Amino acid sequence: MGASDSFDQRTPFSSYPTGLDLVAPGLNIYSTFMTYPSYFGASYPGYVPASGTSFAAPFVTGAVGLLAAARGDLVDTDYQHVIRESADDIGAPGVDEQTAHGRLNLERMLARVGPNVGVWHDEVAADWFTTDGQGWLSVGETGPGTLGLHFGSHWSTRLAAYATSPSRTVSSP
Repeated sequence: MGASDSFDQRTPFSSYPTGLDLVAPGLNIYSTFMTYPSYFGASYPGYVPASGTSFAAPFVTGAVGLLAAARGDLVDTDYQHVIRESADDIGAPGVDEQTAHGRLNLERMLARVGPNVGVWHDEVAADWFTTDGQGWLSVGETGPGTLGLHFGSHWSTRLAAYATSPSRTVSSP
């Protein structure tokens, strides 16, 4: 988790690149302060602006909470994928060292988990594939998500994958 400023730039104090997924607001975030004098004699009744990656982290934590409230069927890795792939690309195009996937974007994040979006978690290996046609594939999204890497129109072959899903026996006590 990194911190960004109000100009969508990574803040100078924000570490990178190891483990960086994205950035969120972390500069001049208003927070409460002690109303009694600190060890150094400072006291500010009310709110004061503060900065740090520790101020950016609650934005992402809140994003996970919003996703959980919107879709109870999501699992832990879904949160990470949806948050990363809906981020606004603010650095070099695509995933980069400075800002990774970009800056947190709650509106795009929630749109990606709307009630019309299906979620599938059980993976089954395909038993066989067949060619199911050819044509132009148009990718219109330019964000940092996987499809964004293939922006534009491309001649493509459509494949059909066939698999046999094992049946499951459920027993009750």
